[in-house]
Amino acid sequence: MKWIHGTYLKNRDIWLVQAKSGDSWMWKQILKTRDKALFSNGGVDNLMQLINSCVNNSKVQMSVLYHALSANSVPVPWYNTVWEGISYPKHSFLSWLAVQNRLQTQDRLLKRGIITSNSCCLCTRAEENRDHLFFDCLFSSEVWLLVMDWLKFSWRSCVWNHIMNWYCYKLRGKGDRQKIKRMALSSTLYCIWIERNNRIFKNKFRNAVQVFGEIKISMLYIILNSTSLLDSRDWILSL
Repeated sequence: MKWIHGTYLKNRDIWLVQAKSGDSWMWKQILKTRDKALFSNGGVDNLMQLINSCVNNSKVQMSVLYHALSANSVPVPWYNTVWEGISYPKHSFLSWLAVQNRLQTQDRLLKRGIITSNSCCLCTRAEENRDHLFFDCLFSSEVWLLVMDWLKFSWRSCVWNHIMNWYCYKLRGKGDRQKIKRMALSSTLYCIWIERNNRIFKNKFRNAVQVFGEIKISMLYIILNSTSLLDSRDWILSL
């Protein structure tokens, strides 16, 4: 948030600021979504009232807000996979970008002329794109396999389309274990993306077991502190 305020807002009103030609794709999409929401809800006052109705314990419930803003549209098949209510909002947002193939992977940057070469920084054996990163890459597939082994998945796949098909059409229940498995995917996507960025921009490297450990800790924090997942605590601790 500090970066957004310092780079784009600069003390200007979020409801009035306009995108510039040099702004990032993500910022332009945020403003485009803002304009669509303002138009659909009849202005700032109505939109603010809707947002306030989605606040619980001083926090905006992202899945509730998404549903409220999309009330008149048919939910996409991946809605529950991406916007699982127990997931961290930042994990869900990154999953949303991944599902739409909008992450700034090297293949997209290369097409735009921002970089001149493309090589996966996690395995260095192939070019980076969304499907390779999740989870055709040897490094990311090792992380994802550790997650699936931990949660006792009844199937194994590291192919993006197969995984999304299973999540969207097979894992559709509302039970705690289904919720946890949906959270596992978004947490894994997020942590692998962060590892990728740390290697590129900070020259920091971790192995697959360490990344898996971060995923596990982030998930356990939610599970063990959630009053809605009480029945799953013994199960998750037994794994």
